[in-house]
Amino acid sequence: MKRIVFILCALFTLTPGFSQSYTGRFLGSWNYTDSSRAEIAPITTAILGDDTLAIPIPLDGEVKFFSLDGKSLRRIMTNGASGVAAWGKNHVVCVEHRAARIKIFTVLGALKKEWGAPGSRPGEFKMPSGVAVDKEGRIYVADKGNNRIQKFNSNGDFLLEFGGKVLETPLQIASLPNGNLLVLCLSGAALLSEFSRDGQFVANWLTEERSPLLGSSLVTLPTGEAVVGTLDSYIAVVNRTKILGKFRCIAKSTEDALPVPSQINGLAVTPGLRLFASDLKNGRVLTFQLERK
Repeated sequence: MKRIVFILCALFTLTPGFSQSYTGRFLGSWNYTDSSRAEIAPITTAILGDDTLAIPIPLDGEVKFFSLDGKSLRRIMTNGASGVAAWGKNHVVCVEHRAARIKIFTVLGALKKEWGAPGSRPGEFKMPSGVAVDKEGRIYVADKGNNRIQKFNSNGDFLLEFGGKVLETPLQIASLPNGNLLVLCLSGAALLSEFSRDGQFVANWLTEERSPLLGSSLVTLPTGEAVVGTLDSYIAVVNRTKILGKFRCIAKSTEDALPVPSQINGLAVTPGLRLFASDLKNGRVLTFQLERK
C-alpha cells in the first residue's frame, strides 16, 4: 500500500472566462482511518457544538469524534452508519445504511432513540444515505432506494414524505439558512433541488450550468450557498444559478509521485467558513478556509 504524505489542491477553471468568486485555501490534513479500511461510499460528516467533528466509518461500524484539529476524542458503535447530523450541541443523528435504521446518540455514546426497518412504508427505508436536522429539531432522511425524503420529529414519529417523481436516488440533504432544504441526487434531470420544509418543490439549482455536477457530498453555508464534493475529486461552491468556485484535491505518493485522486465523501463547515472534507479513499480529513473574492 502506498503511503500518502501530502495533499495538493489546485484551482481549476471550468471554461474560458470563468471567474471564481470563492477559493479554498488549503490548511492541512490528518488521518481518521486506515485507508485500507476505507469504504468508497457516500457519507456525511457533522460538527457538534463548536469544536467536535463526527465522521462515520461504515466498514468499521462506528462513528468517530475528533477535535477540529484532528485529535481523536471517542467513538460510538453502530450498524454501518453512513450519515450523521448534529441535533443540538450534544446529540448526533446517525443513519444506518445497512440496517435501515435511524439512531440518536449523545456525544458520549448513549443511545437515546432509534426507529426504522427495511421497506417502503412510512418510517421504513431502503438504502438510506444522508440526514439533516432543521432549526426546530425535525429530522429529514434521504431514503435513496425509495426515491424520497422522509421527515420525522425527534421522537421518530413520521410526519411526511416527499420527492417521488421529482427526485431520483436522493443521496444527501442539508438545511439552508432560509429554512428550506437542499437535496443532492445521484441521477435524474436535476441533481440539486430546493424544497420547503413541508415538501413543496421550490427550485432546481445550477440552472445556468450546461454540464451536470455529479456530487457525492453536500453542505450548506451560512451565506446561503452550498458546497458540493464531486465524484471526480473536486469541491465546488454553488448557488441557484451557477458554480461560484471550484478546486481539485489530489494526494501524492512518496513511491512514484503519481497523483492519487481524493474521494470527497463528507463535508462539514463552521460559521467562519472553515471547511472539513473527508477523503474516504485515502482515509484523511482535508481542511480549507473558504474565501470569497
